[in-house]
Amino acid sequence: MYTQWASTFGLAAGFNARFVDGFKECLGGCNTPRPPVEGMPPILPRQVSSYATGDLFANYSLKSRQGVTSLSVGVNNVINAQPAIIYTGPALNSDESAYDFLGRFLYVRLGQTF
Repeated sequence: MYTQWASTFGLAAGFNARFVDGFKECLGGCNTPRPPVEGMPPILPRQVSSYATGDLFANYSLKSRQGVTSLSVGVNNVINAQPAIIYTGPALNSDESAYDFLGRFLYVRLGQTF
Protein backbone atom coordinates (compact mmCIF):
# COMPACT_ATOMS: atom_id res chain seq x y z
CA MET A 1 0.00 0.00 0.00
CA TYR A 2 1.35 3.41 -0.92
CA THR A 3 -0.07 6.84 -0.14
CA GLN A 4 1.21 10.37 -0.53
CA TRP A 5 0.00 13.82 0.48
CA ALA A 6 1.17 16.94 -1.36
CA SER A 7 0.50 20.62 -0.69
CA THR A 8 0.43 23.56 -3.10
CA PHE A 9 3.42 25.19 -1.37
CA GLY A 10 5.91 22.38 -2.14
CA LEU A 11 5.65 20.09 0.87
CA ALA A 12 4.84 16.39 0.44
CA ALA A 13 4.82 13.38 2.76
CA GLY A 14 3.73 9.80 2.62
CA PHE A 15 4.19 6.20 3.60
CA ASN A 16 4.54 2.82 2.00
CA ALA A 17 3.50 -0.43 3.73
CA ARG A 18 4.39 -3.99 2.75
CA PHE A 19 2.87 -7.21 4.08
CA VAL A 20 3.70 -10.84 3.36
CA ASP A 21 1.23 -13.26 4.89
CA GLY A 22 2.43 -16.31 6.80
CA PHE A 23 2.46 -19.67 5.06
CA LYS A 24 3.24 -23.34 5.57
CA GLU A 25 6.72 -24.35 4.41
CA CYS A 26 7.13 -27.96 3.35
CA LEU A 27 10.10 -30.03 2.33
CA GLY A 28 8.64 -32.43 -0.20
CA GLY A 29 4.87 -32.55 0.18
CA CYS A 30 2.70 -30.72 2.70
CA ASN A 31 0.05 -33.42 2.88
CA THR A 32 2.24 -36.10 4.43
CA PRO A 33 5.38 -35.67 6.48
CA ARG A 34 8.51 -37.20 5.03
CA PRO A 35 9.26 -40.48 6.84
CA PRO A 36 12.21 -40.49 9.19
CA VAL A 37 15.60 -41.54 7.91
CA GLU A 38 17.41 -43.93 10.22
CA GLY A 39 18.66 -41.94 13.19
CA MET A 40 16.87 -38.73 12.04
CA PRO A 41 13.42 -37.41 13.05
CA PRO A 42 10.67 -37.00 10.42
CA ILE A 43 10.59 -33.70 8.50
CA LEU A 44 7.32 -31.96 9.31
CA PRO A 45 5.79 -28.85 7.69
CA ARG A 46 6.42 -25.67 9.64
CA GLN A 47 4.57 -22.36 9.80
CA VAL A 48 6.48 -19.28 8.56
CA SER A 49 5.30 -16.14 10.34
CA SER A 50 3.86 -13.11 8.53
CA TYR A 51 6.03 -10.07 7.80
CA ALA A 52 5.09 -6.39 7.76
CA THR A 53 7.13 -3.23 7.39
CA GLY A 54 6.62 0.40 6.44
CA ASP A 55 8.49 3.39 5.06
CA LEU A 56 7.98 7.10 5.85
CA PHE A 57 9.17 10.03 3.75
CA ALA A 58 8.87 13.79 3.41
CA ASN A 59 9.83 16.08 0.54
CA TYR A 60 10.10 19.83 0.05
CA SER A 61 10.40 21.37 -3.42
CA LEU A 62 11.37 24.96 -4.11
CA LYS A 63 10.70 26.38 -7.58
CA SER A 64 12.87 29.16 -8.98
CA ARG A 65 14.02 30.51 -12.36
CA GLN A 66 16.87 27.97 -12.27
CA GLY A 67 14.50 25.00 -11.96
CA VAL A 68 13.24 22.98 -9.01
CA THR A 69 15.35 22.11 -5.99
CA SER A 70 14.00 19.30 -3.84
CA LEU A 71 15.06 17.92 -0.47
CA SER A 72 13.79 14.50 0.61
CA VAL A 73 14.23 12.67 3.91
CA GLY A 74 12.91 9.28 4.87
CA VAL A 75 13.13 6.07 6.81
CA ASN A 76 12.73 2.68 5.14
CA ASN A 77 11.67 -0.29 7.28
CA VAL A 78 10.72 1.94 10.24
CA ILE A 79 10.17 -0.94 12.68
CA ASN A 80 13.39 -2.72 11.59
CA ALA A 81 11.52 -5.94 10.73
CA GLN A 82 13.77 -8.93 10.05
CA PRO A 83 12.95 -11.28 7.15
CA ALA A 84 11.41 -14.65 7.92
CA ILE A 85 13.72 -17.64 7.70
CA ILE A 86 12.66 -19.86 4.82
CA TYR A 87 14.68 -23.05 4.59
CA THR A 88 13.49 -23.81 1.07
CA GLY A 89 14.17 -20.21 -0.12
CA PRO A 90 16.24 -19.63 -3.26
CA ALA A 91 19.13 -17.96 -1.36
CA LEU A 92 20.12 -16.44 1.99
CA ASN A 93 17.63 -18.66 3.91
CA SER A 94 14.80 -16.39 2.80
CA ASP A 95 13.24 -14.85 -0.33
CA GLU A 96 14.95 -11.65 -1.48
CA SER A 97 12.05 -10.78 -3.78
CA ALA A 98 9.61 -10.50 -0.85
CA TYR A 99 11.66 -9.40 2.16
CA ASP A 100 13.87 -6.41 3.05
CA PHE A 101 17.38 -7.50 4.09
CA LEU A 102 18.79 -4.05 4.90
CA GLY A 103 16.77 -3.40 8.04
CA ARG A 104 16.05 0.20 9.06
CA PHE A 105 17.56 2.63 6.56
CA LEU A 106 17.65 6.44 6.87
CA TYR A 107 18.26 8.64 3.84
CA VAL A 108 18.51 12.27 2.72
CA ARG A 109 18.36 13.23 -0.95
CA LEU A 110 18.98 16.60 -2.59
CA GLY A 111 17.96 17.04 -6.22
CA GLN A 112 17.95 19.79 -8.83
CA THR A 113 16.05 19.80 -12.11
CA PHE A 114 16.69 22.50 -14.69
